[in-house]
Amino acid sequence: MKESSLSACCHDPACWPGRGVLGSCWNRLRGRPTGHGYDLAGNQHVWGNSPASRPHLPRSRMPLSELSGQTDAEQLILLRSVLDHANDAVLITEAEPVTPLGPRILYANAAFTRMTGYTLDELRGQTPRILQGPRSDRRVLDTIREALQRWEQVEVELINYRKDGSEFWVELSISPVADARGWYTHWIAIQRDITQRKRSAEYLTRERAEVLELSAQGAPLSAVLERLRGMARHHFGTPDVAFELSGSASLAAVPAPGTGLDSALDGAGHPPAGEDPTAAWRQPVTGLWGRHLGTLVVEARRAATEDDLVQLAALAQLAALLIDRDAARSALELSHTELQGAVRRAEVLTALGDVLQQALTPDEVAARAMDQLGPALEAGSMLVVRLDGDLIRMPATWGDTPATILEYMSRPGLTLADAPALRQVAAGQEGLYVENYQTVAGALPDLPAIAYGVEPLRTPDGALQGFLVAWRRPGPWQQGARTLMRRAAGTLGLALERAESQARIAQQGEQLRQNNLDLQRERTFLSSVLANLSEGVVACDEAGRLTLFNDSTKRFHGVDAAPLPPEEWAQHYELFAGDGVTPLSTEEVPLYRAWQGEQVREAELVIRPRNGTVRQLLASGQPMFTPDGEALGAVVTMRDVTARKAAEVQLGRSNEELTRRNAELRAANDELEAFAYSASHDLRTPVRHIKSFSELARKALATTPNERASAHLGRVEAAADRMSTLIDAMLLLSRSTSTPLKTGPVNLQALFDRAVLDLAPELVDRDVEWRPGPLPVVVGDGAMLGQALGNLLANAVKFTRPRAKAVIEVWCEDGPDGWTILVRDNGVGFEEKYTQRLFGAFQRLHTDREFEGTGIGLATVRRIVLRHGGVVSATGALGAGATFGFTLPRER
Repeated sequence: MKESSLSACCHDPACWPGRGVLGSCWNRLRGRPTGHGYDLAGNQHVWGNSPASRPHLPRSRMPLSELSGQTDAEQLILLRSVLDHANDAVLITEAEPVTPLGPRILYANAAFTRMTGYTLDELRGQTPRILQGPRSDRRVLDTIREALQRWEQVEVELINYRKDGSEFWVELSISPVADARGWYTHWIAIQRDITQRKRSAEYLTRERAEVLELSAQGAPLSAVLERLRGMARHHFGTPDVAFELSGSASLAAVPAPGTGLDSALDGAGHPPAGEDPTAAWRQPVTGLWGRHLGTLVVEARRAATEDDLVQLAALAQLAALLIDRDAARSALELSHTELQGAVRRAEVLTALGDVLQQALTPDEVAARAMDQLGPALEAGSMLVVRLDGDLIRMPATWGDTPATILEYMSRPGLTLADAPALRQVAAGQEGLYVENYQTVAGALPDLPAIAYGVEPLRTPDGALQGFLVAWRRPGPWQQGARTLMRRAAGTLGLALERAESQARIAQQGEQLRQNNLDLQRERTFLSSVLANLSEGVVACDEAGRLTLFNDSTKRFHGVDAAPLPPEEWAQHYELFAGDGVTPLSTEEVPLYRAWQGEQVREAELVIRPRNGTVRQLLASGQPMFTPDGEALGAVVTMRDVTARKAAEVQLGRSNEELTRRNAELRAANDELEAFAYSASHDLRTPVRHIKSFSELARKALATTPNERASAHLGRVEAAADRMSTLIDAMLLLSRSTSTPLKTGPVNLQALFDRAVLDLAPELVDRDVEWRPGPLPVVVGDGAMLGQALGNLLANAVKFTRPRAKAVIEVWCEDGPDGWTILVRDNGVGFEEKYTQRLFGAFQRLHTDREFEGTGIGLATVRRIVLRHGGVVSATGALGAGATFGFTLPRER
């Protein structure tokens, strides 16, 4: 996209695509998951170098947009306002070309200007490189560059620089945006200033180190805990942080209240009298061997988040370490080595709390926890086992886990009953530590002698959710290692519960987003269907307000929908009864009837619009209800039957005309049949007389021979024979039409064989080669079909007489319209222009001297085939043979 066009898109709401770049911004700002991209129609897009594989959905508008809610322009102005007033900075760049310095900047919102000091005019045409400086991490920039090259969404944390040169931390999310065709057109970057959070994290890390260093240098416990209180106050943003410590000889150095440390030495860690317990977050401070040292209380006056609880637990653990260290130093109960171990464990727990706050999924929580704990415990391998009821899920592993354990723990359907050690921990409510795993009842036999430790993982409400398992070299478990495992298990259980909750929330959010997307697609699809239906569709809500008036309905009425009460529908939309003259009353309007709860079926009505064509319609409709039975309104569909009604009138007229003509044709056929029958019988008598008197004349000439008279008598006798043959042909043609059909299965192969036998006398002294193909069984009149096939074969025999060797082929073709029987010969053929004459009665192309005949044979074939519902065909060329055939339907 050119800069000018994008500038228009960014500044002129009239040209913004309704679900385009700013639509994607809006989706991101509303919390839509950032692991996906969206095209200009708002559809989710799977990243790849070729977006053509994503299906496109048609877009359409509901026809009553003017009757419901805001316009597109108003919505676009609202989206622009959202971007301009968003707290997060939004930056839009071109998709291509991506130079080594990055893509060109096209748009930045007001929040971006406030964050960086750059105005949009200063940024337009630049690249994001303008925000980089000496401390911008090259590895992070390489990650961004690689994501842009792969057209993938990317999220990073990065140091950027303002216009005045000051640096600040941002949480940056970059996503590609595609247009309606699926082509990537822009990158959209949303960034949030996390400088304060980074500084807070750096402060906590620095303060933890300084507190530990302060304790290691032998500072009084009161000073160390006061420093710890300062950390808590800074992190939680509240001045009210206190340690309620239990009385103990080892805590004698803790000052009384009012000396810099608020504490209550009541021996039980209860809040002082009069304190509202609901106003504080309380976290037990548990020392070595599970000894209760007191309670960390934060007067936050708000609900604690899961991150607050994790940090609260970490601070309590650090406080326990500091108190235990001071007690150990005072009583000389801990050696220098043990003290270093405690410090290391505290550091591990502190680091564990930090990394678990950054983990997002249960698997990531497990992996990061074991990365911290494995080296500290000097473990060879570790497992985080999670439960699904009694079922054991596939565990997360760390280190060199024996193959036997992996194979056993990954079995489908594995339950607690199949893992004795885990079952023992689940039943005993506390950890299990053994010097040799083989001493555990039900231990896997193939494992070497290794030390084995298990701690239960529990949710904040105490429910068992899994186990933390460690293996290491054989030997006793020191108390410090057990304490580290126990405390780590507590933190890990809380982190797992938080991650699973976040995963469930993310899944629910994704499902909701998918449901919304499916709903949007369904609405778009239905809108497109309604807009393209040939039937009119009109609907109203429970109050009688029109909510749907599709394009076909507008075409029928010649007007758009109007916000009228139901009582005015009939008059406004020119509705009449089926006669086209009587106006419909309100109670007769199909939509009104459906709105009143009636089922309407094929109601006839006529629309006589002021500007348009009179239409005859059939309307059907019904009321609409929710699943709970609440009325939603009504819907009616209207089918235009104007053409059908006209066709029905025309068809009636045509049927009357056809009936009249059929009667006339039947009468003519009857007269023709009667004439043919009478003519054939009446002509036989004079023909017989001619032949009789010719015989008498020939006998008379025998006594007085006269060659000339004898020749004349020969001509008379030949004419009489010709006349007799024509009379027989007329009778045969008449019978082929008048004889009733007797249909049934007919074996054409048998008919062919019989016809060849009948033709045998004509084949004497002739060389004829028959080439028959397989012939099927058809349905028809066997006698008539035999006559038709015999006529075609006789025709082929006659017109191949001039050939030294006659070749006659017979075969059948199976086509979509039925069986086609074909007879091809190598005879004299015919000119194609005479094809139409071949099947006419008494139509001949040759003289009697060339080929005898009456011209009735092919005409008889045509009449027989037509009576069977078939058609005849003929092709040929003069001197190159001919092919005659007929097609019969499969069933009659």
